[in-house]
Amino acid sequence: MLGKIILALIALGLALFLLRRALGGTKPSEPASKAQDPGYVRLRSCRICGAHVPQSEAILRGEHAYCGIAHAQQGESE
Repeated sequence: MLGKIILALIALGLALFLLRRALGGTKPSEPASKAQDPGYVRLRSCRICGAHVPQSEAILRGEHAYCGIAHAQQGESE
């Protein structure tokens, strides 16, 4: 009796596995890249203090990013 129950559970599990596979699975589709995700914000690290600032708010001087005008001026004087 126990063997029949175990066999039935294995058959049911196999059937569910094959059904999911045939329907394409239930995984949510992932964005192609993080940049396409509307909630994604690229952060830059301040050269002076290391604070992380959104790229849109960072002060960029060449390849360096700064969190504020004071650190940008300090970086230029170094």
